[in-house]
This record gives sequence, C-alpha cells and structure tokens, in this order.
Amino acid sequence: MPEVHENEALEACSTGNLSILKGLLLSDGTFPRDSASTKLDTHCHTSRTDDQFHPNPLLISQMLERAAQNSHTNIVQFILDEYPKTELYESSVRRAAQSGSIELYKVLLSHDPTVIDMDFYDGREFPITVALNIDTSPEFIGFLLSAGADPNVGAFGVDCLALATRSRVNSLKLCAMLIESGADVKKSCALSVAARQGRLDVVRYLLQQGADVNNLSNGRARDVLDLSHNWPPLHTAIEEGYLNVCVLLLDHGADPYTLDKHGRTALQVARASEIQEIARMLQARGIVEHREGEPA
Repeated sequence: MPEVHENEALEACSTGNLSILKGLLLSDGTFPRDSASTKLDTHCHTSRTDDQFHPNPLLISQMLERAAQNSHTNIVQFILDEYPKTELYESSVRRAAQSGSIELYKVLLSHDPTVIDMDFYDGREFPITVALNIDTSPEFIGFLLSAGADPNVGAFGVDCLALATRSRVNSLKLCAMLIESGADVKKSCALSVAARQGRLDVVRYLLQQGADVNNLSNGRARDVLDLSHNWPPLHTAIEEGYLNVCVLLLDHGADPYTLDKHGRTALQVARASEIQEIARMLQARGIVEHREGEPA
C-alpha cells in the first residue's frame, strides 16, 4: 500500500470515516483478509506477496489505536472482522480504557477476553486503573468489574480504591462498586486520600466498610496521590485543617500518638501547622503531645 494510502487509512480511522477505510482496504484486493503475518514488525507498514500488498500488523495496530482514541467502535469492529488474527497491543487497549466507551471495550473483549486485565508497564498499570485515573464514569468502571476486572490491582503501586477516592464527583459510588466487587479496603490507602481531601462522607463510608483507621500511606501513594509518606489518616486531616474529619477518625479509634515520618504525634502536627481549632479539640479530649510514660 503506498504511503499516501496508509496516511489516508489512518486519517479515516481518526475521523471515523468507514466508507473511505473500506474503499482503501477492500478495493482491488489491496488489503486482503487475514494477513499472513500476525506479529508486530516495526520495520515497515506493508509487505508484498504475490504482487499484492498485505497490511503489516504495525499499521493495523496504529489504525486500531486511532479509532479507539476517538471512540469509533464501528471502525474497530470492521478492522478486527477483516483481520481476525490481529493481536491487540497495549496502545489500542489503553485508548479504549481512556475512552470510557462500553461498546468499544466490548468489541475488544469479544476479540480477546484477556484484555480485561491486560497489564501495562510490566504489571504496573491496568485498564481499570487507567480509567480510574482519568475519573471516567461509574458505568464504565461497573462494566469493567462485571467483565472480570480485578479490583485489587494498582497503578504504580496505588490501589484502585485510593484512585477512586480522588474522583471529584463519583468517589463514594466508585468506592462502593469496588468494595462490592472484592476490593480489600483494609489494605488500601484510600482513607488517607479521603482524609486529605476532607471528604467526610467517603471517610465515614470507608470506616464503615472496615478501613484501618491507623493505616499508613505508602511511598507510592505519596508520589502518585500527593500524600505524605508514613502519615496516618488523622495526621493528614490535621495538616489539611479538616476538624470534622479529625473528630470522626478519633471517634473510630484513631491513635493520636502514632508518629508520622517526622516523629510527631497528632497534637504536635496541629501545633506545627498552627491549626489552633484542632489543637484545642485534641486537648479537650485529654490528648497531649506524648502518651503518658513515653519520653518527650
């Protein structure tokens, strides 16, 4: 296939022009069904056999990525129907996950069911974490979960629940869906995320579901979610100035004498942050800087 036709095919996939794509791929036997090669070859976009041009899997992968990026389900369906031996690569699956299109992802799943939990970057990211990271719709997340997505995978070490908690609108609904699908709330750092954001409703829900009120945020959560390393939810809420969240955490057994990475207790964090309202609340509860009997 001449390079100009390759560019036209990619443009048709981007714009969703199925008639042009069919004309390019099906006329004169230019792109016959089932290319002999099914493995990616990065050296050229087309190959020649018996005086006919056959599509190289690299070009097919690029066309799929373009179509998926723009949520052109009919284009993706057409390409996979014409080339059923096509192997799905990360680029296309990632674009489909980012699109939030249930119908598009259904097409990919019907072609290869394993893409529901395809791992990106050697297991450091997955379709469901990609979708959660861009705050996609609960309906799409629900579809992925119903199709078998693992609710306990993570993005670069940050679990799905913690990612869901960052949602500006749907965090409570997403957390409920994930927990109902088997997400391990006790091992999640979602409570620290909710505390940092002052999300009293989400904090309350996570505690009701068994979240560890003294769970320390891990290093990856710090890097990806802007959490302080080895800070309990209570200390995080204190630093952000969320009095109501602090009260709720204390009512559920948060330990004010747990130390953060700087070796400070809850009252010390409040005083260092100059949040007098929280400091007074802690003192009214009889909380001091150090537990009785412990060195200052």
